[in-house]
Amino acid sequence: QHKNYLLQLKMKAKISILLIITTLLTGNLSAQNYSLLVTPTFKPRTFNEMLIDAYIAAYARAVNQQKFQQYTAAAYEALASGDDEAFIQYSTYALRTGFYSAELYYDRGRVWEYHGYDKYAKKSYKSAWHAGHPEGYSAFLRVKEKIKNNRKKNKK
Repeated sequence: QHKNYLLQLKMKAKISILLIITTLLTGNLSAQNYSLLVTPTFKPRTFNEMLIDAYIAAYARAVNQQKFQQYTAAAYEALASGDDEAFIQYSTYALRTGFYSAELYYDRGRVWEYHGYDKYAKKSYKSAWHAGHPEGYSAFLRVKEKIKNNRKKNKK
């Protein structure tokens, strides 16, 4: 797959060079048109434009943080009521906001593992470990070993 990508990249480069040479030989690229292509049209942003962008970014962050808190609360309500599927769904929404919680990742791992989805449990435990959950690393290793043992069993 990587070799195919490199071959495609080389082919695109060859075609681009061929097009440039053809354009230069046929004279379709005059000096005036060439200067338009090369002349930069960069215009520095004003202070007010940058300030507006900062306000927009801060507002978007605040909205996402609020959504994260709402989805996390809904996820834990679902978990408390025994609705594991809703917990996974709401926790997925929460994590898509760009915010995260080590505890949320860890609890996702527990739910995935309980239902036999060890691959997803391993990924969640790894995220919990990287987010700083105290039991994330040991849970990650436990599920990793469990997956390895299941593969050995299935090969026999």
